[in-house]
Amino acid sequence: MAFGRCGSFVPERLLTIEHTLKYIEHMLKLFSHPLDRDDLLPERSGGPKAQHGSLTRPTSLGLPVLGEVGADLRVLSRRRQTWLLLRPIVLLGLYVALASAGKWLPALVAILGVYVSAISVLHDLIHRNLGLSEPWNRRWLSLIGMLSLESGHSLQATHLVHHRRVGHADDPEAYVEGLAPWRLIAAVPLYRHNLACWAWRHRPAIRRRIAVEATTSLSAIVFAVVFGWREPVFGVFVAAAVLGSWLFPFVSITWLHGNVGASGLCGTKTIRGRLISALTLGLNFHLEHHLYPSVPTHRLAELSRRIDARLLAAGADPDYFW
Repeated sequence: MAFGRCGSFVPERLLTIEHTLKYIEHMLKLFSHPLDRDDLLPERSGGPKAQHGSLTRPTSLGLPVLGEVGADLRVLSRRRQTWLLLRPIVLLGLYVALASAGKWLPALVAILGVYVSAISVLHDLIHRNLGLSEPWNRRWLSLIGMLSLESGHSLQATHLVHHRRVGHADDPEAYVEGLAPWRLIAAVPLYRHNLACWAWRHRPAIRRRIAVEATTSLSAIVFAVVFGWREPVFGVFVAAAVLGSWLFPFVSITWLHGNVGASGLCGTKTIRGRLISALTLGLNFHLEHHLYPSVPTHRLAELSRRIDARLLAAGADPDYFW
């Protein structure tokens, strides 16, 4: 293998899985996760984020446990389970049909539906909330992740730690909190990459899955860059997926996280409104999700109605959006 002056290399042959894994590991190490590079974020030692803890237990806030609120919220019928898993695939087929027919305006709406529904069900797969067996949950986590050009297993690794460490400086998802706007814009393109770096370094048991998922997503992006002008249906879809992954930190930081509300409950926020609930498929109830992470995303609206009065009494400060 020949190494260049900038630290990158081009392997002569990739004949085995081990060679492929070494290549992926090298590419991931080109940019380490900022939490492994303290010199990049000196402000992480203080500021608003360090002022509140991770209050994720409902009882610590005087809220009921899930069994008292309604254990029925965790029960999914086989029909609902199947629909949640297949919805992004069905919408992808609708997008392809519309775009192939030249109906680009409704096709772009379909793309939005693909991305939001994929992120919603990916969120449930990360928390294992769909009642699937562990092997099938892993398979769907990979498939839905790759559909949205994400590594589902690297997102699972970082997101579960995020739930345990939200409000702390070692939360792997929140290293961009507190950044000045220009630094946030500069950090966004590498956000997903940095999450994959963290998962690669800290979760060696899932490196093979991360490698397969990351390689598939990267291959799709490269193909779209090279041949997108000849295959606009594919190129537009990839561009939309990349744009969605870039917008995610903005939405998460500016709307759903930070030292929000009078008491900074869990460092997260809830946004109420029928329109926002329909557009995000329930992802807007983020405070409720942090308090009761085992409730599937599509049942968070009902959960919010059941505990609304007690949440407000505990100091929650929801936003309202149509």
